[in-house]
Parts: sequence; C-alpha cells; structure tokens
Amino acid sequence: MNDIRQHLHSILGAPGRVAVVGIGNTESGDDGFGVCLVNGLMNRLGVLGDDGEDARFGGFGGRANCEFIVAGVEPERHSRRLVEGGFDRVLFVDAVACEGDPGTIVLMDCNELEELRLEVSTHRIGLGLLGKYIEEVGGARVWLLGVKPESVKRGTGLSAPVRESLNVLESLIGEMLEVARC
Repeated sequence: MNDIRQHLHSILGAPGRVAVVGIGNTESGDDGFGVCLVNGLMNRLGVLGDDGEDARFGGFGGRANCEFIVAGVEPERHSRRLVEGGFDRVLFVDAVACEGDPGTIVLMDCNELEELRLEVSTHRIGLGLLGKYIEEVGGARVWLLGVKPESVKRGTGLSAPVRESLNVLESLIGEMLEVARC
C-alpha cells in the first residue's frame, strides 16, 4: 500500500493539471467502484460541477488543477475533454480484473494497462486503447487505479471488500487533495 500511496502522491501532487475519472455502473455491484469513489471525493471536498456530475477542484495553489469526471460506463464520451483539456495526468478509477483477492488495489500506468489487454471490457472501448489515445493525442500521462471486484451482479451494491478499499482510497486521496489545497 505504501507504493500505491507514493505513486498516487506523485500523480495528484505534482505540478500541472490532473483529471480523476470515475468509471463503472453503480447498478452492477462492484463495477460501480470508480463512480462511487469519485462521487465520494467530490462530496468530501465539497465540490460539485455545473451538471451535477463533473467538478473542478481548486487545489494546488488555488487553480482548478484537479477535475473530477463521472464517466459511468462510457468513458470514451469524455475523450475530447481529456485530450483537449490541458491535462498533464489522467487517473482512471475502475473495477478491474487482476490478481489477488476481491478488494485488491492496483495502480498501473498506460503501458501496464495495455499489457493486460483489457480491450474487451464492460465499456464500449477498452481503457488501454482509450489511455493510449489520450497519451498520444493529448500528451497527458494516464494511469488506472483499480480494485478487483468480488461481484458485478446487477442490483447488489458494493461488496464488503471493495467497500473497504473504497473507504481507504477515499481517505487517502481526500487527505492528499485537502493538504494540497492549503
């Protein structure tokens, strides 16, 4: 967890702009992890966007350097914003098939994401392909913060291990952004 904490700090705390993109379907169990985490962070930090979904956070020197995007099941719908928005870093947040027990937290860069071959996913376009597009066309570095799901059964809500990981990450990321805001 210390490695993930350090990497997250370098992603969120470095100079420049960052987009935190919540991905998933909140009606399909643990698949809603990404959306739930981003919504929790926006609530914790007291930010809400004009449309009730996306929000800009004025941390890191008072500028809107952190933008939260609730992408749901169609992250590709936000590709133009992610490419043209002047972001230096993009952090996708999603449930991801990975090794380990349910609730296992992973953080991978775009190259590692590509290696997983997640081109077949619950999204219309795989995150590896979307991340590569954002890096090549927009120039931002892309990472995926993921949690291994226990169940993506419709109507079940988040499982206990994924909820626990969500709470840990919301606290960790929230603290990083609150400290940076000062």
